[in-house]
Amino acid sequence: MENLPAGIPPEGVIPNFIDPPTQALIPKAFIYATFPLVLPFVAMRFYARIKYARVGIDDYLCALAVVSQVAQLALTFKVIEQAAGPHMWDIPLVKITSSYAQNSTVLTHMYFVSAMLIKSSILFLYSRIFHPSPMAGFFIHGGMVVNVAFYVSIIIAFIVTCVPRAADYATGGWLSLEFSNRCYQYNSRIGGTSGVMSAILDSYILVLPLGFLWGLKTTTKRKLGLSAVFIAGSSACIFSIASAYFRLTINSTSPQDQDLSWKAMPIYGTSVAEINMGIICSCMPVIIILFKGFNSWSTQFLSRIRSSISNSRKFSDRSKDSDIEMLRYEGIEENGLPEVPRGTMTGMRTFMSNFNRTRPAKMQTELLTVASADLNYHAQLRQEVERKGG
Repeated sequence: MENLPAGIPPEGVIPNFIDPPTQALIPKAFIYATFPLVLPFVAMRFYARIKYARVGIDDYLCALAVVSQVAQLALTFKVIEQAAGPHMWDIPLVKITSSYAQNSTVLTHMYFVSAMLIKSSILFLYSRIFHPSPMAGFFIHGGMVVNVAFYVSIIIAFIVTCVPRAADYATGGWLSLEFSNRCYQYNSRIGGTSGVMSAILDSYILVLPLGFLWGLKTTTKRKLGLSAVFIAGSSACIFSIASAYFRLTINSTSPQDQDLSWKAMPIYGTSVAEINMGIICSCMPVIIILFKGFNSWSTQFLSRIRSSISNSRKFSDRSKDSDIEMLRYEGIEENGLPEVPRGTMTGMRTFMSNFNRTRPAKMQTELLTVASADLNYHAQLRQEVERKGG
C-alpha cells in the first residue's frame, strides 16, 4: 500500500513520493493574503455598531460567517497536511484515509454555509440601509429567498450524494468504490452549479445597491463615494467567478483521471478568498463612519504638527539672529566700534530731509527721533566698550 500511488500516472511518469511538486501553496497564499484583514474589519464593524447604532441581524450573520470561515480554513490546512496538493499519482494510496475523505467533505459543506451566511448578511445590511423603500425591499428580500433556498438545496444534495449510506459501510464506507464513484458523479455537477450560481448571486449583490444609491437625495460627490464603497465588493465577485471557472474545468470521466488533489487547490484558494473578501466588503459600509471621524481628527492633528513645525522654525530663526548679534557684539568688544563715515551720514540726513519735506510734521518728528536714537545707541555702546577696555 505504501508503494502504490493513489492515482494512475500518465505514460512515462514515475510517481514521486519523496518531494513531489505540489499546489498546496495556492490556498495558503490566499489565506495569508486575505484572512489577516478579516478580524480587524469585523472588530471595527461591531465597534461602530455599538458606538453609533445598534447591533442587528446582519452583524450576527457576519459573525457566524467568520466562525464558519475559521472552520473552513482549519479544514483546508488539515487536508493539505494529510494529502492534498500533489498529483494523485504522487500520493501514496495509504494516505487516502477515511479521515481525509471526511475532512474534504466537511470542508465543502463549510464553504456552502459560509457563502450563504455572508451573502445573507450583506442583503440584511442593504435592508437596513434602504429601508423603507418598497422597490428596494422587493429586490433585497427576493435575493434573500433565492440565496438561502439555493444553498440549503445544495447542502442537502451534497449530503445525500457525498455521505456514505448504510450499504456503503459493508464495502469500505468512506473509501468504498461505489460510494466514491457516486459522489464524484454528482459532486462535479453540484460543484459546477454552485460555482456558477455563487458568481451570479455575488454579481447581483454587487449591482443591486448602485441603482438605489443614485436615487438618493444627496450630492453627486457623496453618491460617488458611497458607490465606491459598494463597488469594493467586486473583489469578492472576481474570486467567485474564478472559483466557478476552476470548478467547471473538473469534468473528467473518472476520479483517477481527474487528478483531484492537484486541481482542487485553485478551487480551495479562490473559495477562501471569496468568503474572506465578502466579509471584509460587508463591513465597509458600516465602518466608514469611523474613517470620517478619523479624517477630522487627522486633519486637526496634521494642522497642529504644521503649526508646531512653523513655530519651531521661527524660534530657530530667532536663535540664529541672536547668535549673529552675539558674534557682532563680541567683534565690537575686540576691535571697537567702526567709525561712521560722516559723508555717508550727511548724505542720509540730506536724503531724510528731502524725503520728509513731502511728509507731515508728525512723520518728520518720528523719523528724526529714530535717527537720533540710532546715533545715541552707537555712542552709548562705544562708551561702554571703551569703559570695559580701560
